[in-house]
Amino acid sequence: MTSKDAEWQLELEESAQGTDFFEAPGSTLQIEDAREDVAKARLELGESTPRVETARARRHSLITAMSRLEAVIASPAAAEGWLGAVAVALDEVRLAFEEHVDVTEGSDGLLPEILQIAPRFATEIELIKAEHEGIGEALDVAGLTIDSVLEIGSEDPQPVRDRVVTLLGRLGLHRQRGADLVYDTYNVDIASSD
Repeated sequence: MTSKDAEWQLELEESAQGTDFFEAPGSTLQIEDAREDVAKARLELGESTPRVETARARRHSLITAMSRLEAVIASPAAAEGWLGAVAVALDEVRLAFEEHVDVTEGSDGLLPEILQIAPRFATEIELIKAEHEGIGEALDVAGLTIDSVLEIGSEDPQPVRDRVVTLLGRLGLHRQRGADLVYDTYNVDIASSD
């Protein structure tokens, strides 16, 4: 007996016991099947889903924060307040990235939806989750580098620039991997709003 058959049997028993007078037996399964059919039709048409749109909004926030960080890190290091501006821009990237991870990995996130729709991408999803962890660590290292430079009062901007540029490169590659996964799953260009 499959899980759907078991659910159908349970609904029939509940209906026979009179626990739900207004719901026909099997109606819950029929609704779920209809939702799956609509999702499949959307995918065939290359339409987006609410989770894709939420991820797209977070993606836009992340690229905006990354652009600010890149602009600050490329500005003259000898300028007054350069290191503080880098720290602020790095914090913006950290916040945007944390929001990105929440909307992609959360129980109502994009990655669980992709896994449900296209289980063949399970390995790619695991790679993306591992990248999330690695990028989180790179954010921490960049922050620690800034703290260390502030603490010792160094005038050399290179350690900070090296960490931040490496971080931005990793984020860029991660965004490309995510765009490819979304396109392969939904036939939707999530990067179109970038």
